[in-house]
Amino acid sequence: MQRHKGHLRMHDTASYWDRYAQGMKEQTPQEAVKNAFGWCQYPGHGPGDELLGDPMSTLELGFGHGNAVAALAAKGIDATGIDVSPAQYEQALARWGHLTGAHFAQTDAADYLASAERQWEAVYSIWGALWFTDPDILLPLIRNRLRQLGEVGDYGHASHFNNAPQSTRSLTPSPAHAGVNPI
Repeated sequence: MQRHKGHLRMHDTASYWDRYAQGMKEQTPQEAVKNAFGWCQYPGHGPGDELLGDPMSTLELGFGHGNAVAALAAKGIDATGIDVSPAQYEQALARWGHLTGAHFAQTDAADYLASAERQWEAVYSIWGALWFTDPDILLPLIRNRLRQLGEVGDYGHASHFNNAPQSTRSLTPSPAHAGVNPI
């Protein structure tokens, strides 16, 4: 695969996720929101959004169908999601774009974080950018966009972060999140 500035070129990754989107089983909106936080490959296993604590704002890196963004927005959280896939973006926007507090953008995670002018209380990735972007590039960008005591997590894939530089793994974890594997 081609690399650019330390991460996969956006069109390569976007093409992969566009193909993935075509094979996903359609769920009712109720099922999609109920099952939005699948932190592992086994449906119904693992915790839900409580891993994020009680944030007022969240950013999902790689939102897929947008179900997690929708679930959080339905709870009154200002939930933003980014994804490189034009197909995933169009599907999420069509399905969830009407929800107050749900925001979607089709972009590269590193580019978005580098140019963002705001911060979030929680940044997470269920199956997204944290797998496809060099952690030496992505994690410092996330750190700059986290409010104090914010959490970053790819909780289903924590072993990926054990290889991250120590300076990027300690992102001021909150005592309220004991047991969560902060970076």
